[in-house]
Amino acid sequence: MATLKGKFFRGSVGNTVMKKYRGKQVLSIMPHFMMEHMTEGSKKSSKTFGKASSLAASVRLSLANIITPNYDGTMVYRLNTDVLSTLNLAKNAADQTYHYTGDSFKNLMGFEFNADSVMRNYFYAVPKMIVDGNVLQVNFPEMSVPEQLKFPNQAKVSEGWCRLLINATMIDLASFNAEICTPQFMDIPYVFPTSVMPEHSFEFMVQPGKLCVVAFSLQYFTQTFAGPFFLNSKQLNPSAILYAALIP
Repeated sequence: MATLKGKFFRGSVGNTVMKKYRGKQVLSIMPHFMMEHMTEGSKKSSKTFGKASSLAASVRLSLANIITPNYDGTMVYRLNTDVLSTLNLAKNAADQTYHYTGDSFKNLMGFEFNADSVMRNYFYAVPKMIVDGNVLQVNFPEMSVPEQLKFPNQAKVSEGWCRLLINATMIDLASFNAEICTPQFMDIPYVFPTSVMPEHSFEFMVQPGKLCVVAFSLQYFTQTFAGPFFLNSKQLNPSAILYAALIP
């Protein structure tokens, strides 16, 4: 669709592109690349890239409440690249099929959704994951606050707290459709000089044969006269993938 902006049309109509160039209206043919001009290897690579993009998009969209809009500008590219690497390793070159194991997606574990605010700078505990039948248990150990859970300066007040938000998604690797679990959280108040957060467990129902991805984020708040004030931003948004595995 083309729109009139001032004296000039901008946009596209069919395969024609309209734009302004040096004060003149310019029409050009939209570039296109025919599949028949691609080599067989390029076609196969293109299909794999398309699958990787679709799978990465499913991860991002189904975990949007963890990622929030405060991800960094390279996140989409980085996630696509990591998923593409996984698919390439799992692909059988002879018949172009994919053969996954439980550990095929382990390279996604630890993926940071904001490279400018990485989780390891705020959270020093090591959670443990246990799959028992159709239940995934995520166990967070006892932690010393604020030594093992760091708070930004804005949250270092008597009514500041951190919400540890965690969620899981189950993705069908054939259709890339995702079933999102109900998010869970625990609120951890800021205490000075120190306090101990007891160990805590979260449980999610998992589905055999599907890719399970678990991610968590640290969301900081402070209390104002108008209610809770959300402190996270593009510069403060620790969020990462905690677990990624194909459920047997």
